[in-house]
Amino acid sequence: MKSSIKFMTAVAAVFAGTTGAALANFSVVPEPGSLALVGIAVAGLVLVARKGKK
Repeated sequence: MKSSIKFMTAVAAVFAGTTGAALANFSVVPEPGSLALVGIAVAGLVLVARKGKK
């Protein structure tokens, strides 16, 4: 898992035109839109599960 994250950050750095120094301070932070989509999906699953039990 960590090796794939390192690979993706290296590819992103190449496209952004940065060097390895930028990768040293990299942290994975999800975008707010992604978090909103996950929240909506979880809420939808909860509603479907509740509706199925009745």
